[in-house]
Amino acid sequence: NRSPKKDALDWFYDNISTKYREKVKENKQEVIDTIRPSMKKALNSAIFDLNREIKEMKKKAREEDKDMERPIDNKKKKRDSLVERRKKQKNRLEQAQQIFPTEPSVLGSAVVIPPMNEEERKEYGGMKRDEDVEKIGMEVTMEHEREHGRNPEDVSKEDLGFDVRSLIEDEHGKIEGGRYIEVKGRAGEGAVSLTENEWTMANRFGDEFWLYIVINAKDEPELHKIQNPASKLEPEEKTVVRYWVDQNEWSLREEVTQNVKSK
Repeated sequence: NRSPKKDALDWFYDNISTKYREKVKENKQEVIDTIRPSMKKALNSAIFDLNREIKEMKKKAREEDKDMERPIDNKKKKRDSLVERRKKQKNRLEQAQQIFPTEPSVLGSAVVIPPMNEEERKEYGGMKRDEDVEKIGMEVTMEHEREHGRNPEDVSKEDLGFDVRSLIEDEHGKIEGGRYIEVKGRAGEGAVSLTENEWTMANRFGDEFWLYIVINAKDEPELHKIQNPASKLEPEEKTVVRYWVDQNEWSLREEVTQNVKSK
């Protein structure tokens, strides 16, 4: 009987392993071909110089009848050491060209789910990523914060667990307070979802964390604000990394303030 693990390993060998091994071998050969000439040249040059010096010392010993046995032996030892070093480096380079693959380990598996059909999308609140809706949600949020004397900063690309850092500064630039805002935009109405990171930040920042929900974004945007959603909402955990908040839930917990409408 075949197992998912066996299927995964067979696919790995057929589609990745061989090509990857050849690529690694090619890269190694390129490195070796680059360093081999300079390495060989440097050692050969040093050995050549020592042989020349030994020859000159022997000649001097004969002509001047001097005892140069010890210095000559020292030079020979140095030369022989370099010869041995050259031999070892050659062997290391040859060994580096060899690749011995080991059996891979399966660390985990994942299920790739195709895009939801309309029926499944309704089950999940009808949510579908819409760049325009997200942009409007951010614009409404930024405008609202400026109108209330705060200095909002868009940090949505930094994966911090919130989209806007909105601070209050005194005349000396000292921060007196602020909000960490997660923005959720909806083309119509319905549930919103938070990632595990967003929900973690909501718990961490407490009263400083706000959930801003902009509904009917493309028609007549309405901003709904919830302070400290982690303490007020009871989301349904749909997956490991998503916390599901139905509209009936978040609409009951929003702050009682005048909604912002913009066209």
